[in-house]
Amino acid sequence: VTSKKTLVGTFNQIGATVLPCQHGEFHVYAALTDGYGAYASKLVIQHRDTGRTIFGMQGPITFADPKQVVELTFVLKRVVFPIVGAYDIELLCDERHVIARCLNVSLVGKEGAASPPDAAAS
Repeated sequence: VTSKKTLVGTFNQIGATVLPCQHGEFHVYAALTDGYGAYASKLVIQHRDTGRTIFGMQGPITFADPKQVVELTFVLKRVVFPIVGAYDIELLCDERHVIARCLNVSLVGKEGAASPPDAAAS
């Protein structure tokens, strides 16, 4: 057993047929270095335009040495995305920004194609 991580099925978009939409399960992975000691970590998902936080979890991270690579895997279950738009998934340590990625949520038609902007308003 090597303890190597493999990233399979990565994505940065969710196509929803209805809103709000609930995503069954997905994972967020981060590899951190250059830390020393203990930190309070927090993973949050926030809608970029409204600033509304829709998800958060927290826990400790400990670095024994700044050269140590700490690998984190967060398992997110049943996250509800209330509206379309860009959502920032952000990792903080001691309330300081470490890294963020964008996840876009859009409405799609029955065939899986994105709906035109005016169709979402009706």
